[in-house]
Amino acid sequence: MSNYIKFNSNPVTDYLTNNWEKIRDEFVKQRKDKMGHNLLEVQSVSNKLNGITVHEKKPLYQGNIIAAALYVKNEILSIPEAKQLQWRQDETERWWMDNISGMPTLAKWIREHKEHLAGVVFYAAQPGAVINHHYGVDSTYDNVRLHLCLTADPECVFDIENERHVWVEGDLFGFDDASYFHGIKHNGTKPRIVLVIDIKKSLLKEHAIN
Repeated sequence: MSNYIKFNSNPVTDYLTNNWEKIRDEFVKQRKDKMGHNLLEVQSVSNKLNGITVHEKKPLYQGNIIAAALYVKNEILSIPEAKQLQWRQDETERWWMDNISGMPTLAKWIREHKEHLAGVVFYAAQPGAVINHHYGVDSTYDNVRLHLCLTADPECVFDIENERHVWVEGDLFGFDDASYFHGIKHNGTKPRIVLVIDIKKSLLKEHAIN
């Protein structure tokens, strides 16, 4: 059985795959207006901090990776990420409304499903970026992580437990981020952008093909 979960047609994920180009264009425009970055071109910046993996004493993130959060719950935050975000001990969730307001297509979907969400974050991996193999953080183990690919490069490869995958623009898959060893290596020349969503397994279980 594959570690990459695919889904039958359903109202939760169909909206994302049917509107992936709008989601991409609104994100790229918002980031350019706010930060001056054209994420469709290679960037020489990063806002992902280096952490230490549980199993290997080396940086979790290497190279340039840009993250733009819209919504995050504390249950999916690592200790280094919480420190970087200056997360308060009494804080259970955080909204980035300035980001959300610039992305109406995705904002509509978030409003409809917010009770099931634990995280909505864009990640733009630049050529040369590496995310060393690790287990994700989910203190509840109740969430599945979705990847919606917005831009791809055939030399940017995702590996879950030695099962390799190349992202395809407009494609969506899920995986168990907290339970399976996974990592990324980008040997290509173009940015790879994905929308990452942590969402309750119970919402999508009946739609999962595998």
